[in-house]
Amino acid sequence: MNAYTDILMESSYFPSNGKIKRYLDGSYSISSFYNKASSSFKSGHYTTIFSYNVKSYAKLLYRFLKKYSYMQCDKINSILVCGLGNENFIVDSLGNYTCDKLTPIKNVLYTLTPSVYGKTGIESYKIVKSVIKSLSPSIVFAIDSIATKDKKKLCNCIQITTAGITPGGGVNNNTRALNSDSLNIPIVAIGFPVILTEKEEYITTYNIDEYIKIASDIISKAITKFATRI
Repeated sequence: MNAYTDILMESSYFPSNGKIKRYLDGSYSISSFYNKASSSFKSGHYTTIFSYNVKSYAKLLYRFLKKYSYMQCDKINSILVCGLGNENFIVDSLGNYTCDKLTPIKNVLYTLTPSVYGKTGIESYKIVKSVIKSLSPSIVFAIDSIATKDKKKLCNCIQITTAGITPGGGVNNNTRALNSDSLNIPIVAIGFPVILTEKEEYITTYNIDEYIKIASDIISKAITKFATRI
């Protein structure tokens, strides 16, 4: 099979004439693009923040979290944070680690870790949809581990998008997508590439646990900052 990626701008589906807005700094680069729907990537705004110093993401992530949230909502009263993935496998535990570091705020910030179909027998989509129906949040933030086919991006970038995310997509174990169409609510998805795909192999780094802890810390702080300022 061809190397798989969850990152739009390194995908074969990325249009050859696509116009990317780029910003380069000494320690990081930002690439943003509006995608029209393709067979693998839903339409929406995509931004990739790349840096070899993961800790430099904090302020940038908050900035784009705010930008993409208010791009879809005039007013935000409450947020449902969905930490996707399997907490029993460190490479797939980003969403769980992030939610563990968040402190819920009554009627403002909710957290949900729906786990995976293999453990619950229930697709994440169904769990998230039922909680949305109960709580009626203004927006969903979905956090998940994703895949890249570019070695230099492994654990060195974050993708943030208004297009949503498909749980299990990084290992071709696709379930129903979480997006604004399926959930009937605005969504911002944050993905951190922890898997490198090379033909038939899925590869990660030996110290992935350290990267998961750092990335979840950065993401949880950006969400907390956002939630306390709405």
